[in-house]
Amino acid sequence: MPSFLFGPPLPKDAFTTRHLAGARLSFEKEHAGDLPAFVLYEMASPPSMPPRSQAGSIVRAERPPAMVQEFRPLTDTVSLANTLLFLGISVYPDGESWEVETWWQATDGPVNHDFSIMAHLVTADGKAVAVADGLGVSHLALRAGDIIVQRHRFPKPQEGIDYWLRTGAYWLDSMERWRVDGAADADALLIVLGH
Repeated sequence: MPSFLFGPPLPKDAFTTRHLAGARLSFEKEHAGDLPAFVLYEMASPPSMPPRSQAGSIVRAERPPAMVQEFRPLTDTVSLANTLLFLGISVYPDGESWEVETWWQATDGPVNHDFSIMAHLVTADGKAVAVADGLGVSHLALRAGDIIVQRHRFPKPQEGIDYWLRTGAYWLDSMERWRVDGAADADALLIVLGH
């Protein structure tokens, strides 16, 4: 006799598939009543962090990559506004798009203002060819030690041109960018993506 019951939930996109590899479904709440359906997964070990060796530079956001004298591996801790630590990025070319994950760790929380993670795909002259800012979790839910993996989707860039990721954080109400701690007036990171 055929079963009309749904099987366990399966990821439908590459981001979810990557991050649920090795996890097991531990709870499933079907849609009933006032609450939406949701699932919880457990992992036996923490997720693999991106490599911390991306070439980059700490800059003012307005500074174009062509004006930066040196890009070197960002192996030292980069802190923004004593609230977030930059942990690295992962890049996944996918057909007609690029998916870039920025990894951050909260050093303070909850954060009392709405904020966003900046993600601009820029050319050597600093022109933003695509913007994919966002924050996929509530700022009120953050606690010290939490790791945020923010997904930024960009259309596939033009071949043969070098690109950089300009990233950082900013307050949504004032659009004021967060300063990089201990770096004078710097408020962004430029990460070499190549072409």
